[in-house]
Amino acid sequence: MASSEQDKSVGRLHSSWAHAGHQVMVSNSGNLSKLEPLVAEMGVNGSSGQADEVVEFADVILFSVLWRKMEQVLNGLGSLEGKIVIDTMNPLTTTETIVGTAPGEHIFEIPQAGSTSEELQKRLVGARIVKAFNHFPAELLVKATQESDTNKLTVFLCGDDKQAKHLVVQLIEDSGFIPVDAGRLSSAHLLENLARLWHEVMEANELKDFAFSITRLK
Repeated sequence: MASSEQDKSVGRLHSSWAHAGHQVMVSNSGNLSKLEPLVAEMGVNGSSGQADEVVEFADVILFSVLWRKMEQVLNGLGSLEGKIVIDTMNPLTTTETIVGTAPGEHIFEIPQAGSTSEELQKRLVGARIVKAFNHFPAELLVKATQESDTNKLTVFLCGDDKQAKHLVVQLIEDSGFIPVDAGRLSSAHLLENLARLWHEVMEANELKDFAFSITRLK
């Protein structure tokens, strides 16, 4: 049901989906043997494969890659027409390519208009892009999915295809979060700025273990 160009920090999503009954295939840009622990954790519903095998297998693709590597990854995937693609990217670069910044620092390059999701939609004509899972760090996924039912975190999503969003809402719920629709795909830049806000709050307060949630006032 779902697949991705795998990063170890989002493995919790794949496990949650597999345990919810979805058939999940994972891939990466290196040696597939590195995915064996994750495949074992997913159980009978999990498997691994090359990127082109994932595209053939999946109805929904979790596109979890570095922004600067988007074109490189897409060039090896082939057509994704008709596929639902969940974009988790933020327009980040790293200090290795930026003179005068501290080692390990991430730099947001928020465009004046548009977003990674809209750029992905331009590149993948016919794919059904939904923005989600971008606005808090992936390494918090494990901790967040262990929270109680009264303290679940919000995952915002946006997209232009209502049916695609409906399916992504189900996947968000299956992974233990509360989905909140943020509108059309043109709102994706707002979710990227929300990720930027998380980063600024984290730096200002030296606080990492937090994420956003919506509280309904009585």
